[in-house]
Amino acid sequence: GLPDEQTEAILYKLVIKQNLVESKRVGDLVLKHLVTDTGDTNRGNKKTNLHVTRETFVPSILVEIGFLSNDFWAKKLDTPAYRDVVARAMAKGIVEYKKEFDTQNNK
Repeated sequence: GLPDEQTEAILYKLVIKQNLVESKRVGDLVLKHLVTDTGDTNRGNKKTNLHVTRETFVPSILVEIGFLSNDFWAKKLDTPAYRDVVARAMAKGIVEYKKEFDTQNNK
């Protein structure tokens, strides 16, 4: 039969906990590539309590590159070449995570 409510709650918490671990790892890898490829300062991988990263059934990250309210960042983010470097760095981190995940799960 179907699991009872208590079992469902435990399973839900286990999934969320594992997703937090995996989210931290993918975040670390994306950050590594962003810092290496852009030369920007490493401001760390911070844990947040946002719905978009907390209530998911898959690893998730939220990336803040800069703030448009800051003239320096606004100019930098307005540069297509910089946005391309950022996008490619993020993709590298995700690809590296996928390779690690597949290796750990014998895929």
